[in-house]
Amino acid sequence: MDSNGKAASRRARKQALTAKSSSRWAGAITRSTEDSYGLAIRNLKAERVSLCTRIKKLTGRTKAPAGGRKGRYHGYATPDERWQKQRCLQVLSSRLAKVEAQLEAGTPSVCRGAKRLARNRHNLQAAGQGFIEWQSEWKAARWFITADGEADKAWGNETIRWHPLENWLEIKLPAS
Repeated sequence: MDSNGKAASRRARKQALTAKSSSRWAGAITRSTEDSYGLAIRNLKAERVSLCTRIKKLTGRTKAPAGGRKGRYHGYATPDERWQKQRCLQVLSSRLAKVEAQLEAGTPSVCRGAKRLARNRHNLQAAGQGFIEWQSEWKAARWFITADGEADKAWGNETIRWHPLENWLEIKLPAS
């Protein structure tokens, strides 16, 4: 979508959410999800560039004979090293195909705090956690609170207000 299409899409999503919450919450939710999506797409594009660069380098070097030279590329020192790099080339090509498919479909993977938490889940003992502790951390990582602010309002805005000297926080929640 062009910028006008994106703005119209966000406006429609915000209006649908505003009916169930408040305009501030709806704005915060649509903005944060749009930011997460944009970051995920940028990360996929950067990964594609990185994979293409690595594949180009490996392709040139694996075409050259072991211990020899072909054009501007030097081959790998031994046949075994060349074979290992050919395997690596296949893995990278497979990863590139998956990245290209995600970009084409416009479906990046977006999950808050997932990498570290998933790693901990797969090895709870090394993380020093039980499943219940891990699960509560997993759920907590997905909760966030934000609201679009107003510069001229005292202590934040009408939705989230915080007084730093008196140490109080006030959150105005939408009606149930």
